[in-house]
Amino acid sequence: MSRGALLAEVRWRRRATIPIAFLNGTEELHTRVMTASQKWRAHAKLCFQYVPDPGLADVRIAFEGTSHWSALGTSCKNIVQPAPTMSLGLSQGSSEFALESAVLHEFGHMLGFVHEHQSPATHILWDKPVVYAELKQRLGWTKEQVDVNVFNCFVAGETNFTEPDPDSIMLYPIPPYWTKDRVSWSLNSTLSVGDKLVAQSHYA
Repeated sequence: MSRGALLAEVRWRRRATIPIAFLNGTEELHTRVMTASQKWRAHAKLCFQYVPDPGLADVRIAFEGTSHWSALGTSCKNIVQPAPTMSLGLSQGSSEFALESAVLHEFGHMLGFVHEHQSPATHILWDKPVVYAELKQRLGWTKEQVDVNVFNCFVAGETNFTEPDPDSIMLYPIPPYWTKDRVSWSLNSTLSVGDKLVAQSHYA
């Protein structure tokens, strides 16, 4: 059975060409990101077209800070030029594990995948005060940012989802002390079987 969660309203049309541009970063870093992103294309029959002019791109990638984020699916088209639609906190020295974890996760968002821990099918007994405190200290996140990125689940009627996938690239790493029942999930750097099957079901 396929596993995963994808926001229906921001899904790209099947076999779409998605123009992508880099706003900064080195050629070597660009090449590494492009190579990693192709792992989605083996299962999502979309064309990632890297273009030199950000003015022609729906997806605009910046390398900023140490955190990562991306607009969900086609919502990137609503972000006014020349602002980035994806940010990768990567550098020349980033390990392959760190780079592939970040690129595959954020390109998953770009395809419309939501966080697996925020799927309507996933029910986690969070120890919220612990999570709020740690993410404020580590990332400077406000309570509202933690709610948006960690706790708030997507609406079932607006999301195509299946049973939770503990191996999904779309998971945050969750240490056992973040949950009341000590459930934990590890950081992944590869697409799970479920990730691949959901991508195929929506984009084949």
